[in-house]
Amino acid sequence: MNEEIVSRGQAVFLLFVGLFNTKFLVINTYLAEVAGRDSWLAVPAGYLAGFCLSLFIIKLANLFPGQTFIEYLPQVLGTLLGKLLGAVYIISFIIYVSLITRLNTEVLIILMPETPPLAFNLLLVGLTVYVAKKGFEVYVRTCQFFVPLVLTGLMVIFLVGIERGSLERFRPFLEFGLEPVLIGSLRFFAMLSIGLAFMAFWLAYLDKLDLMEQISGGSFFLIMIQMLMIVSLIISVLGVESTLFHTFPIFSVTRLLEIADFLKGFEGILTIVWFPIAYMTVAGYFFPVSVGIAQWLNLEDYKPLVLPLALIVLGLAMLPENFEMLKNSIEDLAMYLIFPLTGLFPVYYVIAVARGVGESSE
Repeated sequence: MNEEIVSRGQAVFLLFVGLFNTKFLVINTYLAEVAGRDSWLAVPAGYLAGFCLSLFIIKLANLFPGQTFIEYLPQVLGTLLGKLLGAVYIISFIIYVSLITRLNTEVLIILMPETPPLAFNLLLVGLTVYVAKKGFEVYVRTCQFFVPLVLTGLMVIFLVGIERGSLERFRPFLEFGLEPVLIGSLRFFAMLSIGLAFMAFWLAYLDKLDLMEQISGGSFFLIMIQMLMIVSLIISVLGVESTLFHTFPIFSVTRLLEIADFLKGFEGILTIVWFPIAYMTVAGYFFPVSVGIAQWLNLEDYKPLVLPLALIVLGLAMLPENFEMLKNSIEDLAMYLIFPLTGLFPVYYVIAVARGVGESSE
């Protein structure tokens, strides 16, 4: 089933989808609740922990080249346990894709309150279905187009917004010690975990796995810098107390920005940034669901599953009654299910080596 090929250059764009994605919309709120004005310190710590975990995921990909984690887990853990855990991963992705779809609907309600949320959901999921039918290679090529656009837009917002920021909002430094920062780092690491599980999926499509550790390290660093810029900008402009009162702090910041007292409308730039990220996140994470189920059931093709699964995603996206429930659901899913599941990849590697299963691609 994994006949499509992704180059090592394209892997950088997939890492961006997994490690940045739509979490930039709400990450300040999650971090500010526990780390306050020191939230920015949690970002590099979380990415460092994520990079260390990614090394084990890459090592597993080397042992099982061309196989997703759904395929190699039964070989590592035995058929029964491997299939059971594979099913749990798939269910986690289904729930996460549904919640992220709903999260982007909440953004739309703020930006375009007259637009029916269902219309946006149908557009976003419709794009996902179309791209999923075309194949993973087509999806990756769309990421190649959108990621530079997104990075450019975010850089413009940062450069314009930094003038409105104040270093005073970062003081006093470490007012409550390191413990809140460590808790924030753990929370941020948990939010990264779904992207790392996504990495364990798409490494099966990579044409060559050599140098992947270096590519991963460089990408983690650059994406960390980008996220750090966004988190720091929001703290410096809004302050911690104000951040906690905003549903999407980054949108609140862009509405305050202007150049020379007359050039405004930077929320329009953020809208151009947000929709491609929404598409790349939902469509990208939809592949482990559809392809994973097909592999779990030993089907020859995943494409007949795409439309029924999309309808399930649409239905589940409507379940949270309000934004607070949605926000808590995303955090609980990341912290108590996806994070522990992703943290098992080093264990899988140790078991695979101890049992002598898999092969080396080096």
